[in-house]
Order: sequence, then C-alpha cells, then structure tokens
Amino acid sequence: MATGFFVVFSLIAGLVGIASSVAGISNIIEWNMSNLLAAATTSFTSWSLTLLAMGFACKEISKGRTEANLRTLEALIIILTGSQLLCVLAIYSGIGTVRASPTRPGRV
Repeated sequence: MATGFFVVFSLIAGLVGIASSVAGISNIIEWNMSNLLAAATTSFTSWSLTLLAMGFACKEISKGRTEANLRTLEALIIILTGSQLLCVLAIYSGIGTVRASPTRPGRV
C-alpha cells in the first residue's frame, strides 16, 4: 500500500537533493551568507523529504512483501537519510563560520 508513496517521495527527495547540491556548489563559489542560507534551506527540505520516504521504506520493510529491487531502494534511502543528516549539519556549521568571519576565506 505504501509503495506508491515511497517511490514518489523518493523521486521528489532526489530532485530536491539535486537542487541542494547546486545551491551548495554556488555557495562554495560565492561564499556569502545568502547563498549559504539557500543551501541550508534546500538541504533541510531535501532531508525532510528523504526522512518521509524512509518512513515509508520502514513501513514496507515491516510488511515484508517486497521485491529485491524495491528492497535495495529501501536500503539505499535509509543509508542516504543518515548521510544527508551529516551534510545538513555541515552546512549549518558553515553558517556559524560565515557569521564569525566578515570576509571570504583566503581573501584579504
């Protein structure tokens, strides 16, 4: 029953994750507060959608009636949720770094 929702939220989380990566690359190039806040917002949104997809994956695993391909996707989503949390925490720690230093690192 939850398979359709799981696949849809996995795809949406993937697309928002791509947007988060683009915002993160833009932040590294520009290194200012507005780009970092955009990256933080998209990364948190992507993580929350991935967390929702992980909930559906856990629901499917508890039912126990899944194919091997779907089970692989469920395991990948569960692992991805943890690694995305580390990325979100890294971005939020970067916000504190930018607030502490008024100039871009490496520039005078």
